[in-house]
Amino acid sequence: MNTGMQNNYEENGEHDKAIDAYKHALTDPNFSIPGDAWFNLGNNYEENGEHDKAIDAYKHALTDPNFSIPGDAWFNLGNIYEDNGEYDKAIDAYKQTLADPDFSITGNAWYNLGIAYNNICEYDNAIDAYKRALSDPEFIAVGKAWGNLGKVYNDIGKHSKALDACQKAIGLSSHDALSYALGNCGNAYLGLGFFDEALDVYLKALDYATDEDSADFWHNIGNTYKKLRKYDDAVRAYLTALKDCELDDPWDTWYELSVAYSKVRNCDKAAEAYKHALEYSKFDASKYPNPVEGA
Repeated sequence: MNTGMQNNYEENGEHDKAIDAYKHALTDPNFSIPGDAWFNLGNNYEENGEHDKAIDAYKHALTDPNFSIPGDAWFNLGNIYEDNGEYDKAIDAYKQTLADPDFSITGNAWYNLGIAYNNICEYDNAIDAYKRALSDPEFIAVGKAWGNLGKVYNDIGKHSKALDACQKAIGLSSHDALSYALGNCGNAYLGLGFFDEALDVYLKALDYATDEDSADFWHNIGNTYKKLRKYDDAVRAYLTALKDCELDDPWDTWYELSVAYSKVRNCDKAAEAYKHALEYSKFDASKYPNPVEGA
């Protein structure tokens, strides 16, 4: 097997050529460790976005008893399953990764396992996984792990622990992860009833945020102003979230805007905002009654 040729193709981003080369190598009945070729084939399929073929290749690699890096194959399988939203399969794959004593950076597997657990709302398991990731001295995404840990604590209402985790994340995060850490910190302050502190943190987070993140922050800024009974400011914040940013599913912002308008006695605008909320399938009018009718 001419590994140099395949490696050159991979390094040059010529994944189709690398795939053809690895397939050709696998036709050699004397090739000693076919698991290596199957693994590299899986890597190239994954780079091409051909996830089903990548999964098949990694599984073939794992059938070779001489394949020396099964943990890597299981880890890559876990990543694909997680990207596909198949979190139970991802969890099983990451557990298999951690069963390989030769897998190099266990913190990466624990971190991804935490994400998968969080996505199926197994929060205690997610917390344990993030903590185990942080215990690995070779794990480098420390800021992100603390940020995710803070988010989980917020999700289960443990806002003091969330605040502690998020403050650690802020001190350790790179520029591109700061908005996430700051946002979770703001959520913790909001949950604790420290509204002025939450507002300061959300406004700071805007300096580092993408358009999508900015929309969430402006929504939360609106919520915070509402808690402070500054309803005109809340209206402006919700309008900024809706007009200047990117919201995936803005029904809740429209609803909160309708509530804020009702508080300043602008019933026409409140009714209009509520109508916008009703346009979204996730909006449940039985849980979120028209604030104008209740005014």
